[in-house]
Amino acid sequence: MPARRMRQNSENKERFRQLIKEKVAREKDKMKDRIDEELPSWAAWALKPIAGVMFDVQRAGDNAKGEGGEDSAFLNLWLMLPRDWIVLNDVVLEPKPDEFIQLDHVLIGPPGIYLVETKAWDGAFLAHKDNWKRKQGNRWVRCESPTRQSLRHLLADVRTIYPDFFGKHALSQANTLPCGPDSTS
Repeated sequence: MPARRMRQNSENKERFRQLIKEKVAREKDKMKDRIDEELPSWAAWALKPIAGVMFDVQRAGDNAKGEGGEDSAFLNLWLMLPRDWIVLNDVVLEPKPDEFIQLDHVLIGPPGIYLVETKAWDGAFLAHKDNWKRKQGNRWVRCESPTRQSLRHLLADVRTIYPDFFGKHALSQANTLPCGPDSTS
């Protein structure tokens, strides 16, 4: 029997999504400003609409890929964990006013609570502790560490739930488990 599933109310999620939309709009405006600064006005006039569409298409593709990876991971976690586990998907928390964190998956079971960060990356990657690299063409390039991202989320959660936690206890390490068709054990 699959794990139990819980859902979060949508208020925090909606506020978080709105802030993300605003951030993306600012990034798009910065891109258009760079076009204005670096190209003659006639070229900028012609190129900005095309660049805007390309920006939107790229973002939509990235979002679809990320959400597809998260949905696939959720389904696998939900089906593989026993009934005494609870799976929460796409959890948005507000540790401080107007400061949000998004957790891909939260697993609650007999041994404890686990935060799971899903990455829908293609190709090869190397990881040693917080140093992550992805293969891009023939080169290895640094990328944001999912381990560090999960640790930031964990620390924000702990500070929110237990404000006097630091100084009295030590945190354990964040572990990363590769999974999927390209992973090695």
